[in-house]
Amino acid sequence: MKKVMLLTGCLSLMAVGVISVSCNKDEKKEWKGCTCTLMEDSYRDTIIVTAAEARTYGAENCGTVRAYLLLGNPDLDSATCTDL
Repeated sequence: MKKVMLLTGCLSLMAVGVISVSCNKDEKKEWKGCTCTLMEDSYRDTIIVTAAEARTYGAENCGTVRAYLLLGNPDLDSATCTDL
């Protein structure tokens, strides 16, 4: 009888843990901006673009920020942007 009660208690705790983890995945993480690395010839520079700055230009993700950087700076060889 003790084993059945212990097993039931363990399964209940596991179920609560699984439910709490699955509920956290539904929350959308707020975008804070991007860290972008710019390459021009042998020159390399890293900049931070905040979400507020990006939104003034209509960008909502790092891919759009990267596209704006490349379009606005034709001398750039490449640009990579990742989330903050």
